[in-house]
Amino acid sequence: MRLDYKPLFVKAYQMDLNLTTLAKESGISRGHLSRVKNGSENLSVDHLLRLAQVLLIEYNKIGELFHVVEEPQTPSKKKIEETASAHRAEDQMRRRAEDQMRRRMSDRRGYRTDALV
Repeated sequence: MRLDYKPLFVKAYQMDLNLTTLAKESGISRGHLSRVKNGSENLSVDHLLRLAQVLLIEYNKIGELFHVVEEPQTPSKKKIEETASAHRAEDQMRRRAEDQMRRRMSDRRGYRTDALV
């Protein structure tokens, strides 16, 4: 779960503040603001308050700007290992069945096919 910071940047755009100006006014690096805008990083409370001050947002109104974005759940390491183990077991069973089929076929023909491979 993370916050969507887009409303802050919309407000900055409405105030004719580009990212560079917003960075200078707030004391936050332009790179960090860019990553926040792109959704790859979050803001600390301190940075959020600095931006609110620059954007003339009352502190008690900050929460009204945001909505929570649910991030897709990534499978746990245990679940990934269980799935991989199940796939390995299926592959092993398939190979055994193929080997048995080869042996049966070779017994019927009188020669072994696995010797040819």
